[in-house]
Amino acid sequence: MTFLGYFIFESTTLLKNRKNLSIILLFLTSCFLYSFWQITTYQPREDINQALITRQINGLVGRLAELAELEPELAIEAEIFQINLALQTQEERLNYLERNELVKYAAVTADYYQDLLWRANSGLSIPRRYFSYKHHYGKNDGHYAYGYKGRQLQAFSQVDFPVTTDLIAEKSALHFLNRSFTYFLPFSLLIASTLMSMDSLIKEQAHPSLFQALPIKRHHVLLLKLSLHFLISLLLFFLGLTIILALTSYYYQFGHLQTPMPIFNGTYQMVGRPLENLENFTVKPIIFLLFYNSLFLWLLIVTNLSLILFLNHFFPRSFLVALVSFSSLGAHSLIAYRGYGTFREISWHPLTYTQFGNILSGEKNYLLGSQTIALWKGTYLFASSLLLLQLFIYLLAEITERRKHR
Repeated sequence: MTFLGYFIFESTTLLKNRKNLSIILLFLTSCFLYSFWQITTYQPREDINQALITRQINGLVGRLAELAELEPELAIEAEIFQINLALQTQEERLNYLERNELVKYAAVTADYYQDLLWRANSGLSIPRRYFSYKHHYGKNDGHYAYGYKGRQLQAFSQVDFPVTTDLIAEKSALHFLNRSFTYFLPFSLLIASTLMSMDSLIKEQAHPSLFQALPIKRHHVLLLKLSLHFLISLLLFFLGLTIILALTSYYYQFGHLQTPMPIFNGTYQMVGRPLENLENFTVKPIIFLLFYNSLFLWLLIVTNLSLILFLNHFFPRSFLVALVSFSSLGAHSLIAYRGYGTFREISWHPLTYTQFGNILSGEKNYLLGSQTIALWKGTYLFASSLLLLQLFIYLLAEITERRKHR
């Protein structure tokens, strides 16, 4: 049997396995369910709502009427001045919305949010959903949302393509796809690839006699199996992306590849002061985030499959290998609690980057009060781990091959 013939044999065996077909079906079904769940439950940071702006205008007018009845004082005059500025801004926002001039709306709203951030604690109106049960960082998340949306709206005011309400509210299909990299897509795809490796990768160690008659080196057999599972994982990845894009674009617009996405630059410290400046964010097109998140996910998959092959040499039982592999996916929550300070140890820990969807955007640094977590570190860690695992797999395969010929 030639190398190509063996590859075809392994491919047909893998895809004809009913358990593997069930895993593929479950993964694709989870993509359907995730898409519908996102469509029905997603709450945007910036919800363009004319009724809300109208209520804010009425509230400001009512406050002015109350202050007009009081004795004139310096503090009252200062408050009246601030309210008049806010009232003028809100009326401009409402007028631009009514005329559907969203680029001008974005420019005015960005300046308004910048002004609110400068006045930090006195002017921010943070929605109630940020203050959920046992969540003690609603105020910080609200500050982040104002800075994030302010910088994005500032970028929207300078784009050369049509701006829509779906793009501002991040309700396009590309936005839904980008959010899937935060938790759903990495975990579901890694779990699917691990489960599919149970028969092919792990049981090969328990039953090596099936391949001893083939004129192929053991290391080549393992490398072929690894490549095959990686290709199947890539196929699932693109099928999942297609499902998410197809369903979400049916309800919302597809989006634009140059849609600006703010990236937190990591120079902000949570200790003692809030986020105060839109310049804490840089802007990249959404295609940049999708491309680099996809590459990192592929690296994560092939490293996970290599880890399974390596552990399989010491633990021939599939249950133990699967347990170790699954534990590595959720172990990050045990070593990295949200808090203040700079976490150099966590930034160099590989498990930190299993939840990589909000690392490239810089949100992980904000959540942990860190400046050191970066996707290039995760790439370095996993690429180094992959090379070491491949070296160990080669050495172990050669040792096994020599023992067989003694």
